[in-house]
Amino acid sequence: MNVRAKIEFGDFQTPAALAVEVCALLKRLGVEPDSVIEPTCGTGAFLVAAADMFPKAVLSGWDINADYVKQARVALKATQAANQSDVQTQNFFSHDWASETVKAGGCLLVLGNPPWVTNSAVASLNGSNLPVKENFMGLRGIAARTGKANFDISEWMLIQLVRALRGRDAWLAMLCKTATARKLLRYAWQNDGHIAEASIYRIDAKKHFGASVDACLLLLRAGKNGPSEAAVFGDLDKLKPDVKIGLAGKNLVADVRTYRRLRNFEGLCPYQWRSGVKHDCASIMELWRNGGGKMRNKLNEEVELEPDYLFPLLKCSDLANGRTKPEQMSENPCFLRH
Repeated sequence: MNVRAKIEFGDFQTPAALAVEVCALLKRLGVEPDSVIEPTCGTGAFLVAAADMFPKAVLSGWDINADYVKQARVALKATQAANQSDVQTQNFFSHDWASETVKAGGCLLVLGNPPWVTNSAVASLNGSNLPVKENFMGLRGIAARTGKANFDISEWMLIQLVRALRGRDAWLAMLCKTATARKLLRYAWQNDGHIAEASIYRIDAKKHFGASVDACLLLLRAGKNGPSEAAVFGDLDKLKPDVKIGLAGKNLVADVRTYRRLRNFEGLCPYQWRSGVKHDCASIMELWRNGGGKMRNKLNEEVELEPDYLFPLLKCSDLANGRTKPEQMSENPCFLRH
């Protein structure tokens, strides 16, 4: 794949060592699948790890990249599951996953690493790796027209898989951004996704994928309704969770037990967080002071704005790297209030 295609398809191939770690964790937790499905198998790292860890399981994999499918088939030939595996070229967005999960026999494990790319990133490349456009979250008004309409492709994929597993006793174990895992769980809990139990295991995305992003293994069991909370573990080897996230009304809270203990102190904030607006409009809303004291945007246009509408801007990447005083930065970004 060239660089453009890698970006469009969110192509972060799972390292073999990480795939083995994930399957070992599943084994330790008592997951013993009769069937393993990987919807976006890439070159087959997860299928190979599953073949070694669950030698009796029937393995099925799909990927849109025909070259990757060939590599996965070759890799599986060297495993004990060579005669009980099947890998096909398939576009995730046009496949009937509900029928596929029904056909899988016995205890089912849906395993994998869906694309790490957003809807807007693919659109900016004029790419085609997108689902049919629909307001699948049921958003209204400005929320549907602005940043809330942007989503990770993996979020859409995971929602389709949870829908396909509804009513089916099965496990789902997927590598994804931690923010995507939270959104998927909130969606499932609020839309009767029949989640019996769920957990999040953090992974070092920089180490495994060279990506500076908060990532995790999302693990859930479908088939019946359970508590609207998920244990969060610091890494794949942790035996005890650090916290539990969960629903508080319609909102997801980072530490549900602490929230329940202190919820009497909760008040209403007059401001609403509008996620995505700054991201989508960054080229005109992020401004820098040039040498003459004027403001310049990312389009390199000089603009004149009243100071009342300018605010210092700190991104999450600034906070993550200890940059908490924007006035000390060599280029001082400011944010136009919308």
